[in-house]
Formats: sequence, C-alpha cells, structure tokens
Amino acid sequence: MKGGHLKYLTFICLLFLSACDWQVGGSAYRETPYAKANKKDIVINISEPESLDPQLTNGTNDILILKNLFERLVDTDENGNPIPALAESWEHRDYRVWTFYLRKDAHWSDGTPITAHDFVYAWRRLVDPQTSSPVVSALTDVWVLNAKEIVAGKKKVQELGVKALDDYTFEVTLEKSVPFFVIGIDHPALAALPKKSIQTYAKKWTRPQNMISSGAYRLKTWNISSNIEIVRNPYYWDDVHTKNEKIVLVPMNSQISDTVSYVSGNADISGGVVPELFARIKSHYPNELKVYPLACTYFYDVNLTRAPFNDKRVRLALSMTLPREIIVSKVLGQGQEVGYTLTPYFINHFTKLEPEWAKWSLEKRVAKAKQLLKEAGYSEQNPLKFEILYNTSETHKHIAVTASTEWAKQLGFVQVTLNNMEWKTYLDAMRLGNFSMLRRGGCAGCNDPSTFLLGNLSDSPDNHSGYNNPHYDKVIQDVFRADISDEQLKQQYIQAEKILLEDVALLVIHSHVGSRLVKTYVKGFKANQLETIKFNQLWLDYGKTNTEK
Repeated sequence: MKGGHLKYLTFICLLFLSACDWQVGGSAYRETPYAKANKKDIVINISEPESLDPQLTNGTNDILILKNLFERLVDTDENGNPIPALAESWEHRDYRVWTFYLRKDAHWSDGTPITAHDFVYAWRRLVDPQTSSPVVSALTDVWVLNAKEIVAGKKKVQELGVKALDDYTFEVTLEKSVPFFVIGIDHPALAALPKKSIQTYAKKWTRPQNMISSGAYRLKTWNISSNIEIVRNPYYWDDVHTKNEKIVLVPMNSQISDTVSYVSGNADISGGVVPELFARIKSHYPNELKVYPLACTYFYDVNLTRAPFNDKRVRLALSMTLPREIIVSKVLGQGQEVGYTLTPYFINHFTKLEPEWAKWSLEKRVAKAKQLLKEAGYSEQNPLKFEILYNTSETHKHIAVTASTEWAKQLGFVQVTLNNMEWKTYLDAMRLGNFSMLRRGGCAGCNDPSTFLLGNLSDSPDNHSGYNNPHYDKVIQDVFRADISDEQLKQQYIQAEKILLEDVALLVIHSHVGSRLVKTYVKGFKANQLETIKFNQLWLDYGKTNTEK
C-alpha cells in the first residue's frame, strides 16, 4: 500500500515539474538521455502481452500489437469499415461462399510468398481442439462451415469450409448467409500463419529469432517486463508507405507508472490515462491528450437463473435507478456517454435507443422502482440483498461503490456487498455462473452490432447470465439470409436490442472512450473505434531537423 502511495506522489511531483520543463501543452520537447540516443525510435507504453501467437490471446493490448505484425485478408479504415489488405479484392455468392483474391506481391518477413495455403493452414489450426484457442469464436460466430463441429471434436479439421483454389485464391464456405462476414474477419486470429516456422519450433515459434510475420513489422526482441522491439519489415507489400524504422513497446505494471513514464519523457505515446487524474492531465497537457470513442460497452450482467435477478421487476427497479450520469460525469469524467443498449449507437447498422423511463425525472423513477421492489416482496423488513462481483481495479471499485451507495440511498431497502477477484478467478466465476451481479465489458471485434448481440443467443458460449428468449434468438437468426438489405439488417439489430431492453437482460452503464497522451512531435497518430492504431503511419517531427512528410 505504501508503495502505491509513493508512486502516486511521485506522479504528482513529476506532473507539476513537467509543467515547468515544457511549454503549456507540451509544445517544447524536453530531451531525455533515451530520446537523444533514439531519435528515430517511437516509444509506446503497453501492458505485457499474454502471447504473441495470434490465436492464443484476445487481450486488447495484444491485438493492437499483433495487427501490426500480422496482416489479415482485410483491414479497417478510420471509420471501422473494411478495406483491402492481403486480399486486394473479394466477391460472394449469396453471402455464403466468399472468394478472396490475394496480392501476388505479398511476402513473409523472410521473403517467401504469402499464399492461400497459408490461410487454409491458419484457419484450420484455429479450430483444431489441440490448439485450444480462446478466440475460436472468430470462426464459429461467422458460421464457417463445420467450424463448431470441429471445435467439438465431431469432425476433422480438413472438413472446415476453406480451400485454396490456387496459390492466390482463397475460398470460404459458410453454413448460412452472413452479410457481415467480411466486416467480421479483421482479427489477428484470422491472419495467415507461417506453417513451417510453427511446425519447426512449436510453442517457441513466437520467439524473435523464430517468428516470421506478414505485417508492416517483424519482431526483433522481446525482453519480458522490459521492452519489445518491432522493426520495419522490408518485404511488407505496402512497405513504401511505412514512415518509421522501429517501434519500442515498453510494458507498464500500472496506470500510474505508465503516466509517470510519459511525463518523465521516457515514452512518446502512453498506454492510457489515469482516470482519477484525467482533469489535471487535460489541464496540463491539452495538446497531447487524445480522446476518442471506442466501440466498447461497460455493463452489469446478472444471473437470470436464480433469485433475486430471475425477477424482471428487480432488474428493472435497479436499472431505472442506476446512477449512470453520476458515474460518467464524476467517477469517470473522460467523455464517456450514458448507455442503455449493449451496442454503442455509433456502430454501423444501428442507432441510439433508450427506454421510455430514461426521460423521467429521478423522483418518478425512484417511486416506480420502489413500487416494483415492493411488488416483488422486498421492504425494510425484507431488504433486497445481492453481491456485485468485479475484477480487481480501482475504477471498477469506484463504479460499484457509487452504484451500491446510490441504490441504498434512493431505494432504502437495498443492501449490496462488493466482491473483487483477481482476473483469472473472476473469469472462472463468470464461466461457472458463480455470481449474482457481475461487472462486464464488451468491445467490438468489428463495426457491426453482431459482435455484441451474438453473445446473448441462448446457445452462445459467451452467454453467462442464462438469458434465454426464443424470440430474440429468432430475430438474430433472421439476420443470416442472402436477400437482406442494409436497412433490413439495421432494423433486425434494433429489434434485438429492443427485446434486451424490454427483458432488462442486463444493466448497461456507459460506452467507452479511449484516451492516450501523445507527444506533439509524434505525427500520424489515429485511432478508430476499434482502437486500431497503425504504427507504420507514425513518424517523428521535432520541428528542427526532421523534414519527412
């Protein structure tokens, strides 16, 4: 505890000292020994990756790195829309059979050609039960033929609906028409993989000396808890547009250490911003603070299979009085927006929705909530009791404290216990259904509502609440047809969210924003709503010697 306070005080001191060393907004660069020796290197703070095998991790931080090491069939632009990557074009038959035409100038970082056979190998490896991939849903959720049966061990990997028609033509067959398929395959788990390297080195293929990559960079060094260096890949098909030679990724063990590193001049881009100090940082570094909307939702899942949350009246009462405005303005205060739907309103094929009661005054909502709880059998003599489970985090704790305090204050006979768990224990509890109310967060894998809504299907492996509504299942399943238009697709998704709202299937709190500190001499920084940051578009311009455009 003392160490944590020391880091906090160190940060405060550095923050104010840095205001003297820099002009307001950081327009004057204060050189550090590291910066002097590495003027061409861009230093970015990160969290330590769980893995650099694209099929063995699903962490947001890991995905960011892997997207810069491994190219997929398609990429996404600034608005989250699909653009050509290793596939220069594609076509489909009824949204069910997709054909991708690969670039003939695409090569691995060792100079060998990237072919359709590399995609066949990679996608088969992903669904192979021996791989035990945590991101196998990247293929099962888009209904690739036989993917689910292979994962379950009922069919062989050779029966997956993928084939190389020739070296540069990759064909994918789906079990049903999937209009959003091409939007949904921009995940590192679906990148081509180097078969020879993996077969030769097995689990050690991700070591720098063994890794062969397909993206704008190749892995040079990975020193655990110290740094990761990725360097320009001269064989990358679009190398001519890469604007730097090396990116240095430095793992941070906390948000405080991340920010201390940045204000000390040891990093060019921070991994995030300390929520509790956001206003102070915004005041001192207005020209360096970058805030952008993220296609992520923060919500409370509830166990619908047992009391008290198997009663809709209880769920509705708590949702009506959940202090969303207080949480986004006072606890967070970074530009997050109050939300009621699992899908953020700015996602493609969606629009903003809110329940009718959201327009009511607080007094009216509280009165209705008390009525609902009394109808459900709760009172001062028999208070509503439940637990909020969250993974260890000061932010999660502050939100849970705020919610529980306001519920007790407004409703009177609500008693909430808070329970924090370390990440792995928390995940086990979630998967086993050992919770009453559970903090959750969901981020889009693609710019389509399906990435949020498929997890609520009654048979989804991501459905941990026990939600089961045949009407909802049918609405989602009706999306998978060849004759659906964009407008019809949008209306199906809206209808699905309205069902979730009506059922009070979960308690959405807010949509996320991303926030980072970026030195003013770093040019080309852009982050889309999927938080894809293309490292090869970054360059340094100190305003004196760097004239690169």
